[in-house]
Amino acid sequence: MNKFIGVVVFSLLTVIISGCNGTQSVNTPIEVTQESQKAPSQIWIQAYLNGSNKPQPELIESSEDKRQVEQIYKWINEGEKDQKITVSNIDRVYLLRFEFMRDGKIAESQNYLYVITTDSKLYAKHVEVNEKYNFDKYDSSKLSNLINEAGIEGWQELKSGVINNEVLPGSQISRSFISLASSG
Repeated sequence: MNKFIGVVVFSLLTVIISGCNGTQSVNTPIEVTQESQKAPSQIWIQAYLNGSNKPQPELIESSEDKRQVEQIYKWINEGEKDQKITVSNIDRVYLLRFEFMRDGKIAESQNYLYVITTDSKLYAKHVEVNEKYNFDKYDSSKLSNLINEAGIEGWQELKSGVINNEVLPGSQISRSFISLASSG
């Protein structure tokens, strides 16, 4: 019996030790993430538009201008963190998607819910998009569900600028990119 237990223990130790020695490097995904986070290549700006017959959020603008995209990414990540928002104070809602490329392919995407309040304050929050962010049609009755999915806490209040009521939706976003580029 003791010999049997000894063989089992020896076998388990052999498996454990060989498993430790045979591990493969997991640096590749980390490297992709770290490298790709340094430089977003594209931005897709989608809006939740009341009364539109198109699925929501609706694509209203995109840009591949690397300098502008990087400046917007920097801007959206430089806010006063850990803010709370109130659904009743929200005027407009957007979904911003940044894409990070590597070897000509999308290596990573980051999504931000972006809101403009009735008093023209700007807030953004990094979100993991799922089916609850998509609607066949959007109206103000769905706003609570959308914000609750993201959570009312953990938002960043942003400096005025880049994407605001004067340039969204409908007019060309590039004017706001230009204003950011000249100020940044």
